[in-house]
Amino acid sequence: MYTKKGYVYIMFNKRNGTLYVGMTSFLKRRVYEHKTKLHPQSFTAKYDVDKLGYFEEYPMVVDAIAREKQIKGGSRADKIALIEGMNPNWEDLYDLLYVRPEFAPKAPEKPANNHKVAKTVAKLVATA
Repeated sequence: MYTKKGYVYIMFNKRNGTLYVGMTSFLKRRVYEHKTKLHPQSFTAKYDVDKLGYFEEYPMVVDAIAREKQIKGGSRADKIALIEGMNPNWEDLYDLLYVRPEFAPKAPEKPANNHKVAKTVAKLVATA
């Protein structure tokens, strides 16, 4: 049986600026759509939210949807903590996606607590 992967992600426009939480089955394409303002009337286009700050991969889309709802229901401080846990320098992670095989996103062991994934990605960002 084929199951489609899902990704949940957080975009930003500048450090501690406007945030956007989304979910997709093809992360690189979806972030590209935000960057190119494919939908000019969208929230991300209106507020120039075009940098990938955080992401998680799930083996099934339904898990990513559940996690997206959880993140959206959290506070702004919770979202910032996720970004800073994975990406303390608030770099745009888009160009790093799939550049090196070891940087390809992995599913966290527990959707509600993904500190191991965040630490791994943060180390990879620091050495890139």
